[in-house]
Amino acid sequence: WLPWLTSAAECTQTIPPRAGAYAGILIDTHFHIPQTVDAQPGQPELGENVTLADMACTLKTEGTKSVFAFFPVYEDFDYDLFIQEARRAETKYPKRFVPFLMPPTSDDNPPTVGATKLKKMLNTDKGLFQGYGEIGLYEFDEGVDYPPTSDIFKRIYPMVRRNNLLVYFHPGEDQADQFVKTLARHSKINFIV
Repeated sequence: WLPWLTSAAECTQTIPPRAGAYAGILIDTHFHIPQTVDAQPGQPELGENVTLADMACTLKTEGTKSVFAFFPVYEDFDYDLFIQEARRAETKYPKRFVPFLMPPTSDDNPPTVGATKLKKMLNTDKGLFQGYGEIGLYEFDEGVDYPPTSDIFKRIYPMVRRNNLLVYFHPGEDQADQFVKTLARHSKINFIV
């Protein structure tokens, strides 16, 4: 993050385009919102050393119209609080932050919450989230990958379809065949891989 972004007044500036540089609309399709809990020392933590206003200002200054914003929603905490943060971003900066629900994972957990928990999260603020992810499918549990054909995702796909969500995957190695099968079985879901 840019440490000089400290006030809304600085947001009036934009970076002038260089001669011959792209001058069209910019949309960032991979934007991680900082955690609000358990951030590592020195990393951004939403509300502590970076704010939504800081991020919105940076995006405006650099000429980025909108971002697919991956909002981490932790199931072990009161996940309503994380969903409220996504709602605040969408309300205060409409169309700047396109909210994606991203259940954080760790090396000893699967890369998603279960279908029942996801349903509760999505029903907390129906229609808020436009996407589900980013979900990493690689090297969990000491090298075990989770291809998109894994049982845990088979229970998720009908729910994301009912909620008309994009699904954003970060694939592991040698998963092309599993993606072909997944796309064939779930042709009404839009996947970003």
